[in-house]
Amino acid sequence: ATSVANSMCRPFVIQGADNDTGGAVAEASAFDETRQALANVERILHAAGSAPDRIVSATMLLSDRQDYSECNRAYINFFAAACVADLPARSTALWGVPTSAKVAFSAVA
Repeated sequence: ATSVANSMCRPFVIQGADNDTGGAVAEASAFDETRQALANVERILHAAGSAPDRIVSATMLLSDRQDYSECNRAYINFFAAACVADLPARSTALWGVPTSAKVAFSAVA
């Protein structure tokens, strides 16, 4: 889902599901799920006329604190690949949602 208000885009990606196929989250590493979730964020941003370099803040929700290092590495790689010099502000929290997803994101651009 995406909401746009006052030219701000707030995409919310609940999981790292493959939105092209509508599939559920595949059994994947936390790194791969993070990469897919951020690809979903990028797709939503492009659809709204925005891009990753316009993200001003992101929230990374982890189901297991042990996945932080992998998720953080995928997060840094995503923005480097998008040629974003300064990472957006980010908060990270553990979430207790009953799902097989290892990571979820919300972002404001």
